[in-house]
Amino acid sequence: MSGLSKKQALIAWRRNQVIELLARGHNEDEAASILKVGRATVYNDERYLTKQARESIETYVTDKIPFEHRKTLKKLELIEREAWTLYNGTDQKDRHNKIMILSLLKDTAINIDDLMANSEIISSSQVC
Repeated sequence: MSGLSKKQALIAWRRNQVIELLARGHNEDEAASILKVGRATVYNDERYLTKQARESIETYVTDKIPFEHRKTLKKLELIEREAWTLYNGTDQKDRHNKIMILSLLKDTAINIDDLMANSEIISSSQVC
């Protein structure tokens, strides 16, 4: 049973059933009746699942989002670098392409600015 004892596996199964029943619109009393367990068991499972969800969100906010944020910033920097290379290599007479490249550079700068503004939100959420 992939490292779980039989009892742990049954508890995990029951908790999965609890969250599924609640997601389907059943209340705690109905879930307890359907699963043939006490109401306190369902409440305890719900409390456990809530704590687990909170920890999962905290991990996502502190670990995953900052890394994805950094990757996105790097992508924008690469786009900007490539756009400048294209702009500098484009014939002066090709004004249409130069204008398109400048538009891309402007959009990239706006996206970088937005991303950096969001950095403050990410940093403040990690402090809480």
